[in-house]
Amino acid sequence: MAADRELAASRQQLSELAQHLQTSVEQERAAIAREIHDDVGGALTALKFDLAWIGRHSTEPAVQQKVQSALEMAAHAIEASQRVMHNLRPAILELPAGVPLAAYRAVQEALTDVSKHAHASKVSIDPSLARGVLSVEVSDNGRGLRADDLTKTRSFGIRGLRERAVTVGGWVDISSGAGGTTMIVSVPVAARPAQRRHRLRRYWIRPRKPRPFRLGRPMIEVTLCDDDALIRRGIRDTLAEAVDVRVVGQAADYGELRSLMRTTRCDVLVLDIDMPGRSGLDALHVLKDEASPVKVLVVSMYAEDPYATRALRGGAYGYVNKGGDPQLIVQAVRTVAQGRKYVTPEIAQMLVESLTSPTAEHAHESLSDRELQTLTLIASGKRLSDIAADLTLSPKTVSVYRARVLQKLGLANNSELTVYAIRNGLVGE
Repeated sequence: MAADRELAASRQQLSELAQHLQTSVEQERAAIAREIHDDVGGALTALKFDLAWIGRHSTEPAVQQKVQSALEMAAHAIEASQRVMHNLRPAILELPAGVPLAAYRAVQEALTDVSKHAHASKVSIDPSLARGVLSVEVSDNGRGLRADDLTKTRSFGIRGLRERAVTVGGWVDISSGAGGTTMIVSVPVAARPAQRRHRLRRYWIRPRKPRPFRLGRPMIEVTLCDDDALIRRGIRDTLAEAVDVRVVGQAADYGELRSLMRTTRCDVLVLDIDMPGRSGLDALHVLKDEASPVKVLVVSMYAEDPYATRALRGGAYGYVNKGGDPQLIVQAVRTVAQGRKYVTPEIAQMLVESLTSPTAEHAHESLSDRELQTLTLIASGKRLSDIAADLTLSPKTVSVYRARVLQKLGLANNSELTVYAIRNGLVGE
């Protein structure tokens, strides 16, 4: 008995140490990513704005050539910094801290193992969030694992996967055969408390002063919101050269933006995503909720995928990467001021691909192999414990599969699953 208690205490201590180590590593990675974004990325972007200004105002061919070379080098450095930021801190949003990152790292580790050992030609990743559990299924068509590979004491890859999941209350199921290997990482996701949003409706109905005109047309009045003063200056100087654009206010964070909006009207808000405190996406959501007439143009160091689509869905009229041509911001401001969407060719391609992706003729065609197996076995009258034994999975994972099937098919219980399976010829009557 004493030995069992000591073993249990040792396992608990090991789990706590693993969780502490994982948290410390991720905090350090996040801090480095933040330094790159704020210092390196911000300085490079500000430098690019200044170089572009010099290029527009110089008539010397030699200077123009040097400026173009420096701009290309700056663009390359910005792309490299974005790549490093993404590798250090992936774009995982809208989920509780720690839990999605643990799942991401586990899947990353699984893909590393597949590339090293599986000799697979195809890998599929199927994430879902159902009934409070985030589950990610990774399947490959490689050579599979032997039974002793799954229980090896020195199998650091598999053991590491399980330890990552356990630290956040999750679990891992692995099954393998001649046709390949399937791994399911499942982690519980706690419901997030609703965040209180400041009501800003009164900001948009204040009396407005007469607008200045230029050649018979009203000036486009712009407010800038970015925590980097150098980048704000670069954007301001770029917009100042446009005869029909006027910068009327600047803010460094969400709080300053709220105060500015109380007293200063604008047509277009040029908004950064990553700011201290509440983010640009938070501000965007508030403006959308309050039906503000201000058109929002998001500018960011982050690459278009996936932030651009999130911003556009959140109510933004356009998205511009700070690492691109500064003159694109002028074009984008003019476009959104007219109430039209501004998208770059990269964003347009992303939107076209999302619209032209193939859709399933039947709802069950969107199910993974494991989900379809679970559906047919439930419809055949088997219990979850029996299904778990048949599929060599834990009952908890089978329960997650059942929840995912119900969610994808829009059904409520096992009876509806059975009726659906019979009507679609998945099982016999």
